[in-house]
Amino acid sequence: MQTACLSFLYRHIRHFVITQTKDLENAIEVGDKWLHRLYPIFKYIAFHFKIPPSLETKLYDLTFSSPLTIASFKDDWTVFRIWLDMGMGGGTFKTIMSHPRNGNQKPRIIETNIDGKKGLINAMGLPGKGVSGLIDYLQKQDLTTIKKPIGFSVGGNSTTEYLQNLNRLDAFLAKKNISYYLEINISCPNTPYGQDMIKHPNLLEKLLEDFRRTSQTILGVKLSPDQNNEDLLEFATLIKEIPRTYINIGNTSYIKSTELFIGGGGLSGPALFPRTLEITQLLSPIGVPLIATGGISSAKEVTQLLESGATLVGIATQLVLDPYQIPIINKKLVKHGHLEKRN
Repeated sequence: MQTACLSFLYRHIRHFVITQTKDLENAIEVGDKWLHRLYPIFKYIAFHFKIPPSLETKLYDLTFSSPLTIASFKDDWTVFRIWLDMGMGGGTFKTIMSHPRNGNQKPRIIETNIDGKKGLINAMGLPGKGVSGLIDYLQKQDLTTIKKPIGFSVGGNSTTEYLQNLNRLDAFLAKKNISYYLEINISCPNTPYGQDMIKHPNLLEKLLEDFRRTSQTILGVKLSPDQNNEDLLEFATLIKEIPRTYINIGNTSYIKSTELFIGGGGLSGPALFPRTLEITQLLSPIGVPLIATGGISSAKEVTQLLESGATLVGIATQLVLDPYQIPIINKKLVKHGHLEKRN
């Protein structure tokens, strides 16, 4: 009952803020500021939910307290911690590039409604601190307070930049007493050379081999739902040959929109789920661990993906629309015994 009430309150406050600001990005910024203020005061009342031990999930030697993970789209440490406290088993920081980026011009993120279901279209353009800025930011945080695996998504404008960014983050994180992993984002339209790797798998293979020569850190590759099935199978077979790797099979799917300054962006939300499930079923027989991301908002969908072979399930849009669904999903997974066959 408490969770349902908090969910109701969150959704109505969110609607009010969006109505008042008349701009989704501004509304998100306002919401984050309030979360920063409220979290220290109401942490154990409104933001802390226990995760049943039976939901524990392994990715190699990393232990996730729930199969639910934060998809790569946020780099605010406080908000990240809030979502982890609410029941996420771990999560990935949003993609970082070599240098600071302002991103695309506004408007660059909007809500949409497809078949009666809410979603987001994102054309942010990967605004961020750059690798040096991210390391400086993380130096100021007490990373050891998080006992869950934290991932860091990496982009670049060349294979050299990707490798440099991976190595710099790996060297920094290796000195911290935390569980972490790295992820290569080659599916974002804002990283042109990443797209080039999608067209030329041999470039990705070389990048993976070069990184693995100096590090055994768990490394993921983020692929796109817009890739055709034949290409996805080729990439999965390639990635499997590199030790301690996984595939994140979900990213946004490109869609045109005249409401956005650049005329289109990445669609996220429930409309993506059928494709996410299809790719999970396609790649599962290859045998490489999968993080299924895209359109997940219910325990039923989480169950479908896990039973289809996903190791973990990444969630993004639902965290924006209503993060109180997370403890609800965790409870339903246990109540209906969805994970009994996996543990």
